[in-house]
Amino acid sequence: MAHLNDLIRDAEAAIDYDLVNDPSKCRSFIAAMRKLVLRRPKSVSVDGNPVSLEQIEGMLRTAELWLLANDTAPSGSASEVQVYDMSGIRG
Repeated sequence: MAHLNDLIRDAEAAIDYDLVNDPSKCRSFIAAMRKLVLRRPKSVSVDGNPVSLEQIEGMLRTAELWLLANDTAPSGSASEVQVYDMSGIRG
């Protein structure tokens, strides 16, 4: 499993997916954020700012919804994106 710092670096590298309108970057962001959520950190620092697990989950949901609306992949691929409700998952 990737180190926490690697996941944060990956998320930071792709955090502007919506500003540059890049579905591929969004997929990378989603992958990093999902892995962060699985690690269940109480908080991390993204772009130098402290971020709670709830905020990470919110950014993940936002990215998943953005990808659903903006994915230009071949037919069928966009429908494979699943939005997870993690509100009931707590350690």
